[in-house]
Amino acid sequence: MRRKIYLVREDEKRAYGPENWIIMDGKQFLKFIRSKDGKRRSQNFATLKACTKDDYMIVVECGEEKAKEIRKENDHRDYLLEQQTDMGYEICSYETMNKEGCLDDIIGDPDMDIERFVIDRCMCKLIRECVSKLSKEEQKLVKALYLSKDLCTEREYGVALGLSQQTVHNMKIRVLRKLRKMVISSKCL
Repeated sequence: MRRKIYLVREDEKRAYGPENWIIMDGKQFLKFIRSKDGKRRSQNFATLKACTKDDYMIVVECGEEKAKEIRKENDHRDYLLEQQTDMGYEICSYETMNKEGCLDDIIGDPDMDIERFVIDRCMCKLIRECVSKLSKEEQKLVKALYLSKDLCTEREYGVALGLSQQTVHNMKIRVLRKLRKMVISSKCL
């Protein structure tokens, strides 16, 4: 489990500054957050993600609006990491690649069709955006049949939901037609 440090303002009315912070461990913070003052200020805290696996995560009191903003950024970062994992690639910086060797050695296949690659990536993004516009049931179907790491067949999906394979097939055809229309019209952009 990753270690956390909690930074709580001693006096929330005083300006931010080094003399106004109390550094707490998990037990101290739990005791504080259960207090009347802590409950009132609970929405003012956000977690700053650790840079490395060995680094501390910092929970800091930063005000309700800033905390919402940080949580939104964290959620977006987590979403992007999930997408990277699902797509099977890893992002690394140019500087990192150059330290490990020549960039040309890392890039690989000189015969790769870059234009086709970019078009495919854009289509994947468009399709993912369109899938996100489907109902929850439709999203679940598409993910189970096409986007999950552990894909299932129409029959397996039907058994899990108590539906016949033919019913699942008809649902799939309907959803794919809907997706096709959305992609062609690009309504989901």
